[in-house]
Amino acid sequence: MTLVLYGTSSNSDLYYASGFSCFDSFVFLQDNKSKVIITSVMEKGRALKESKATSVYSAEEILGKRGPLEDALLKYVRMKHINTIEVPLDFPIRIGKKLRLHSFVNIKGPELGRECKSLDELNKIKEVQDATASAMNIAKEMISRSLIGCEGVLHYNSMALTSEWVKREISIELARHGCYAEQEPIVVCGDSCLDVHNTGKGALKANESIIIDIFPRSSTTRYFSDMTRTFVKGKAPAGLKKMYEIVKKMKQYCIFTMKPKENLYGLYMECKTAFEENGFKTSAENGKMQGFIHGLGHGVGLDIHESPHGIEPMKAGNIIAIEPGLYYKGTGGVRLEDIVHILPDGCENLTHFPEELEL
Repeated sequence: MTLVLYGTSSNSDLYYASGFSCFDSFVFLQDNKSKVIITSVMEKGRALKESKATSVYSAEEILGKRGPLEDALLKYVRMKHINTIEVPLDFPIRIGKKLRLHSFVNIKGPELGRECKSLDELNKIKEVQDATASAMNIAKEMISRSLIGCEGVLHYNSMALTSEWVKREISIELARHGCYAEQEPIVVCGDSCLDVHNTGKGALKANESIIIDIFPRSSTTRYFSDMTRTFVKGKAPAGLKKMYEIVKKMKQYCIFTMKPKENLYGLYMECKTAFEENGFKTSAENGKMQGFIHGLGHGVGLDIHESPHGIEPMKAGNIIAIEPGLYYKGTGGVRLEDIVHILPDGCENLTHFPEELEL
């Protein structure tokens, strides 16, 4: 069986398997004995130096002339008498059809072992989490040092403190650490928190929840991290405080419980039950869902959302974001998120940023 991947290194499976970062499409083939890259003449030299491949060919040298990369792949498959090929679910259909003329093509998700991180990968993610903590601290300090103006609007350096301003400062701090926000961070206030992936806009206000969710990527290693904190400038209403305490308690419970063979869906159901027992039901109000309205967590690595999900059992080496949250109109939202490293007998919390509601 020969695994065939095709595309650019924006495909995390292709980048992980090949170790080659390339804006243009290339082909990666792997069997029990070899790892092969087929790319353009322009990229061949760099692929020889940087990739994990045992052999690198240009499309031109395979074809004997200039021609499409897919034609070079087809000729290589014929030349090497490759009879059985495995391709991922997102493999281009047009190329898959041509391959089927020469080989049996099995379509399935490649088992590359990405979900279990090596020590090197763990250290790369820790570096990004350090950058995330530094950016979160910038945001926290801006809110903490702000003054409360008319109608509760926060002011910083004599100007209204806006979501856009905080996000800009977060991005600047991430850049100082060699990271970037592939999608802009979330800085959202009050009832706007109910739209969980609303990134926020406009002035931030006192005595309301402010959710900050930062999920940057390293510019060099390409690994992600993820962290969320909830703050209030001034006095948090009693209902919001109660929400915060139960969310914090259930996050801590999940981290204490997480270990191999457990799954996120089981923990999600435990959180949902605990929330409901404390008066926080999940239901639709006027057609809009409120309560615990998103999943409990997800794997983190070369993608911000990756395996394990849902009922998949956790394994030693997984790095997982755990992020319980509650959201209600008139009260706002609370979300707290840490990333943890699953160990053979439990887990290690990789997030050391403090949890402090009122600033």
